[in-house]
Amino acid sequence: MEKNPEYVRVGRRILPEATWICADVLDVPAMDLGPFDCAISNPPFGRIKRSGNAPGYRGPLFEFHVIAVAETLARRGAFLIPRDSAPFRIETGFVDQHSPEYERFHRESGITLRPNPGIPTDLYRDQWHDASPAVEIVLHNRDEDMLEAQAERSAHADREALASRPRKPKTPHTRAAPRAAQDAGFSDCGRDTLS
Repeated sequence: MEKNPEYVRVGRRILPEATWICADVLDVPAMDLGPFDCAISNPPFGRIKRSGNAPGYRGPLFEFHVIAVAETLARRGAFLIPRDSAPFRIETGFVDQHSPEYERFHRESGITLRPNPGIPTDLYRDQWHDASPAVEIVLHNRDEDMLEAQAERSAHADREALASRPRKPKTPHTRAAPRAAQDAGFSDCGRDTLS
């Protein structure tokens, strides 16, 4: 899927076995193209003028509109997005990061973006042509989201069931030293001293 006809022409030459569609990505939901196993995208980044909104997301960042559209076509996806839009970063290791843009996207769309298996994208920054933005590869897996939601609901139900159970009255504990300890000279009064 590519909006620019020149890029589609080049793409067809480089990867002729792919089906190239020259169209606006926001028109995809009405095209009845899916389902696909996986969606992969290097979307345009940032506040780009667009023809509309993706299903479930009304925010300003185009990368999230592309991900929301892709989620309607495929249960899994991998996306290259700006580091500031990701809920994490991978530099010398994995680091959670607060991203208001991602939080809004997640809240509106319900889509959870997960880290890639540890590909440090900074290692390839000098290989970009033209601009070299700081980016991350994020993954989405609808099946994992559903399993996680089921586990959270189950844990919540377990906590509620436990909280609603009547509490057993506390029984007073008696402390008595075992007979062998008493024979060895230890008392049962808690001081554990030789008599």
